[in-house]
Formats: sequence, C-alpha cells, structure tokens
Amino acid sequence: KMLPALLLLLAARRVLSLAPGEDSPWYLGFSTSSQWELVFNRTADACWEHDTPDSMPIAWRTGSGTVYFVSAGSMGLFASMGPSLDNLKRNCSHVVFNSTFDLTPQSFANFQWLQSVFMVNQTTAYALIHNEFHGWLQEPQYCTVNDTREGNICNMWSTGLGKSTDGGSTFHLINKPPLHRVATAPFVFVKDQDNFGYGAISSILQGDDGYFYVLIGAVKKDMQPGGLCPLRTPSLEDPTAFRAWDGTDYTVRLVDPFSQPPPDPAQHVCVTLSAEDVGHSTHPNPRKVVAKDSSAPASLPSFVMIGDGVVNQALVSYTTSLAPNIAKAITSWSPVRYLDTGLQSYMSREGRLVYPVLLDSASPELGSDNFAMFGASASNSSAYLYVNIARNIWRRKVQLSTVAPPPPPPPPP
Repeated sequence: KMLPALLLLLAARRVLSLAPGEDSPWYLGFSTSSQWELVFNRTADACWEHDTPDSMPIAWRTGSGTVYFVSAGSMGLFASMGPSLDNLKRNCSHVVFNSTFDLTPQSFANFQWLQSVFMVNQTTAYALIHNEFHGWLQEPQYCTVNDTREGNICNMWSTGLGKSTDGGSTFHLINKPPLHRVATAPFVFVKDQDNFGYGAISSILQGDDGYFYVLIGAVKKDMQPGGLCPLRTPSLEDPTAFRAWDGTDYTVRLVDPFSQPPPDPAQHVCVTLSAEDVGHSTHPNPRKVVAKDSSAPASLPSFVMIGDGVVNQALVSYTTSLAPNIAKAITSWSPVRYLDTGLQSYMSREGRLVYPVLLDSASPELGSDNFAMFGASASNSSAYLYVNIARNIWRRKVQLSTVAPPPPPPPPP
C-alpha cells in the first residue's frame, strides 16, 4: 500500500505536520553477522588537534575514482581516502576545504562545515556548507552574555554554496561572500540573542523532475518555527535559485536580512516538517533504496531517512517513504521508529551518540546522491549505519526487514 499523502498545514505555526498514516512494514536492524567497527579514531587518525569529526559523515567518489570520506570540522577539512569505504586512510597532506573566518555576521562566511556533496560529472561537484557566526568570540561587540551555553547563545546559522572544479578534490565558495548565500533567516544578528538560522544539511537528492532537493535544519526564531525545511533548486550553480517550502509548493525566497530595504520576515520563512514527525532530528539524512536485483521484495520502501535519536540514549531515529521519487518523499514520511544501537554503556563512558547516517560502499550512485542503499534486505545488504561517539566514528552493517530487530548485542570493548 502507498503511504498516505494527506498533509496537514498548521498555518498559524508555519509547521507542516505529516498526517498519521499506516506504519511502514519495514524495520531497520543490524545484520546478525556484523559487529561495530571503528572507522575513525581521533587519537590515532587525526591530522592535528582540531581534526575532530563534528558533522554527519559524508562520502563521494572523485573524478579520479578515489573515495573521499569526511566528517567536517570548521578548522580545515581533511579526508580519509581510498578505493572504497572499506579501505580508507587519512590524508594529512591535503586540505579539502577550509573556513573563511570572516569576523562579521553579514558575510555568512565565518566558521564553516562542508556537509553535503553532489558530483555532477568527473570534473565538477557542488557542496552545501553549514556556517556559524560565533559572536561570543568577539566580546563585547556581539556578545556580552556570561553564559555556559556556548553554541546556543550569540550564534547564527546559515547555509552557503561551494563548488569543486578539480573532480571533487578541493572545494571553494562559489561566489565571494555573501553572494554564496543559499539559506539565511530573515532576521539580522542582534547582540546577545539565542541561536537561530538555517543549517545542519542533509544529502542532496535529484528528483525525477530534474530539481535538486535537500532538507535543512531550521532553528526557531519569531515566526520561523524549528524543524526541517525542505528546499529545491533547478540548478546547483546558482545559490539564488533555491526556494523553500510554503506548505504546498516551493515559493519562499530565503533572503539576505542585511539587504536594503529590509525584507518583511513574514514573507521569507520556511514551512517546516515538525520535529515530532522526523524523530526530533536536526541532522536528517535521507537515502534512496535501490533494489540490487529482481529478487528484492517489491514492497521495499523507496527512501529511508536517518536522524538523531533521543538525547542521552543510544537510539537513532528512522522513517521511510513509499513515494516513488524524492520530490514526493521529502514531505511524506512514515511514523518514526527508533533503532537501539546497544551503545548505551559505551556512551556513558565516552559521550553522547550524534550524527548517524547510512552509507553504502556498493552504491552504484556513489557521489550522485551520497550513496543509495543498494540491496537493503537481509540477504544482500551492504549498507552501514555510521555514528559519532566522543568524536570517534563507528559503523555497523544494517538491513531492512519486515521483522522487528532483536535486542542489540553488548557494545564494543
């Protein structure tokens, strides 16, 4: 059966709440023959003290055929490289991307995390880049609050566009700041305010209609609610071509709040997917599910989306969509389920579990959509769940099944 497509728009709150629908018959679970593997050890693998995974792991295959695997930080981005996701080595001699480190909020080019890459051919790739302006680093001009909530006060998120012209080996901003700007909230930065803006970016997926779709986290401010903001663009070359969801279509321009005359904020806010519908995630990662051969069940979902789970618990959220293409699926997800990773005791020693994603080393579309799940059933799955605990990255093979997964095994030593 197709997932019900009925959507309820709560106009007053500008939050899109997915209508209750039939539960997906598919569960995400771990392959019984797999164990947790350490992919990145911050003590042994880091190139320097600030080479710490601080974002969702992403990967792409460059024009030369080399696989790049990164979990971005904002102080110089290094990659683990190799012929596949199963054979990687950190390269400390090559910087893939670095922040601009501008000191003004209106540049939208301050501390930057490269979070989503889309290879269009062997030469050209595009990237969406999460940006944060840290006002607390420039006291007292932008911040005078004596507060321990670093990152949640005197902070502003935004999203910009980057480009590679060397086959995905290095990236730069597509235009001089602020003309690289893709998604900015329609409010100027005010000293001592709480964090707000658009960031925490999903993978980019191209729809059957030719548009490129993405989900971006929205941090609540005034009439802009929190949640996930769907955007699309006909061209990854033009940062001004992106439009946000208005509840029925993509018509909302996310304008520069520092432009003159000042924009009317009410006309430039995104209708978001509510947090309850997408597992309370601010770091969503939708993945296409591709049948490896004719033996795959016809009822497999078309897409799976992984997100952060419950704070201080070793859970990741996931939801599926039966919609035939991402243009429909991006606003049409099944009720949320949670996968217990079994890492609770490990978390209590080492820190919280964050940034879960699905990556598949066998994906035939490596780079064009940041890995499809290629063959997702128990007999032929090659997809892995990647998680970040205390800046170390672990992975374990997963599969889709119509049977609920058993209790998880003990955590790794």
